Amino acid sequence: MKGGITSGVVYPTAICELARQYRFRNIGGASAGAIAAAAAAAAEFGRQNTNPNSFDQFSKLPLEFGQPGFLPGLVTPDGATRPAFNTLLTVLKAESFPGKILAVIFGILRNYWLIALLGGGAGAAVAALIAIGIGGFSSVSGRQRIALIALSLAWIVAGLVLFTGTWVLLWTIGALVKNGFGLSNGLDVKKPGQSPLANWMYSLFNKYACLPEDRPLVFGDLWTGHAIKENEKIDPEAERVINLEVITTNLNHLSPYKVPFEDEIFYFDPDEWALLFPKAVLSWVEKHAPDGRVAKFRNKVLKRLPHPAMLPIVVAARLSLSFPGLISAVPLYSAMDRKEDEKAELETDRCWFSDGGICSNFPIHFFDSPVPKWPTFGINLREVPDHETKLVWLPPKDDERRHFSARVFETSKPPRTQLIEFVAAILSTMLDWRDNLQSRMGGYRNRIVHIGMKRHEGGLNLTMPKELIEGLVDRGTEAGVALREKFDWPYHVWARYRITMDAVERYLAEFAKSYRHPFDEDKRIHGWLTGTAEAKTPAFHWVDDTQKIFAAETTEELATFVEDWKKNGTFTEESPRPQTDLRHQARF
Repeated sequence: MKGGITSGVVYPTAICELARQYRFRNIGGASAGAIAAAAAAAAEFGRQNTNPNSFDQFSKLPLEFGQPGFLPGLVTPDGATRPAFNTLLTVLKAESFPGKILAVIFGILRNYWLIALLGGGAGAAVAALIAIGIGGFSSVSGRQRIALIALSLAWIVAGLVLFTGTWVLLWTIGALVKNGFGLSNGLDVKKPGQSPLANWMYSLFNKYACLPEDRPLVFGDLWTGHAIKENEKIDPEAERVINLEVITTNLNHLSPYKVPFEDEIFYFDPDEWALLFPKAVLSWVEKHAPDGRVAKFRNKVLKRLPHPAMLPIVVAARLSLSFPGLISAVPLYSAMDRKEDEKAELETDRCWFSDGGICSNFPIHFFDSPVPKWPTFGINLREVPDHETKLVWLPPKDDERRHFSARVFETSKPPRTQLIEFVAAILSTMLDWRDNLQSRMGGYRNRIVHIGMKRHEGGLNLTMPKELIEGLVDRGTEAGVALREKFDWPYHVWARYRITMDAVERYLAEFAKSYRHPFDEDKRIHGWLTGTAEAKTPAFHWVDDTQKIFAAETTEELATFVEDWKKNGTFTEESPRPQTDLRHQARF
């Protein structure tokens, strides 16, 4: 499920429509889609255990979204960032560009009135000194008096703008950085089970899973299909009953990460996490932090994240939904083992984890296999122009090869607006081009339902009226019905088989070509491939001669097989378009 902050209101009814026909085996998402994914996983866990009505409860969630103040309440600002947040809400309510400029001015005057008063007063003081310097208003002529009044007003406005603007900017920057680069940390320790974000998510997941308030739902519960007991051994190779995966972004490593983390290299500071997660969650992760070498950051002792099976799913959802500037990033610490002494303290780097949508806002590649055993659906949110009437669209079968525009430029709009949209399209392309390309591939696009979102719907619109939210919810229902009733499973499996074999054929053909016809400069290296070189390989050595001989013989057989394959036929002809490429990529 795709990210989109408040756009996530479309997901509950879509998921519940699918739940009428399917059990959820693998669930994933990014940003707001990660919350929906975690909630769906909790509801599926509840359905398979002690809460057969979990999806009925889930279907009523949109009623909560429509309550006045609920969406802004999820991102309740912290003390120092409250004025900036209130100004942001004022701006979001304005529709036109001039209206937004006025909203900024009135928002600052309203939320920083004391600073504005001081700024205007400073300008007035300068104007008064000028008037005194020339002997006062009575010493000048009528025309000069008008000019002096205009100059005084200019100084008042200048003092108001410069002093107030500079102070607000510096204060807001300082407050954001101190608060983890966000207006809201998403937690209120005085409101367990209520807004804001972390409190609400924790209560919601536990409600669907039918777990007590002091026991978070963890990944091991989903994997085994039951509430795991203390010290219960979990086979990491066993097939998972429910598999939840979400995307987050490690800004220090400049790359996306999949949660639960595959490598147990991260540590946390309990004092920092006490400001981000409910007390029950913090107590759980501290209790299940593995023992081991001491890790420190600036003389502060850190604790290791629990094993992935013991990690609460609310932590994963919160890591994925850290919308930059709005919701605080989550700090973790990565261990760097640079010392040979196993008893020495581990050095750590502080890593800020932000919104999963920064790198992969629509991770449709999750859970894929060359020949799928069950359908994996995608729910995509896309921008549509105001005049668009078809707001839910499930693409036809792949042979129609139709593409849609992910962004539409309105030539009737003022040049200023078109320029802003052009720059926004550049930024969106930078962030989402991989996801967009993959969404158009054969064997992918016919399982992705697209939900159109207009300019004032979803996104960062925290002030959507109840009627607008209800319209989005109806689209979610329509999307779920479309997937449930129109998706062609036999066609999808056949298309995936054809596109997989096409990509494999072309990939192996390139391998065989390079293997059979090496450049003269590569012949020494080629000897390692054929097993004829006397020199030892530079790294990643064979275990023994038996493995070396087997590898050389198998490689030769593979090259011969591919050559025969190309002689007798091809999978490339009449395969789904556009073609796909097999490529090496580090796992998230």
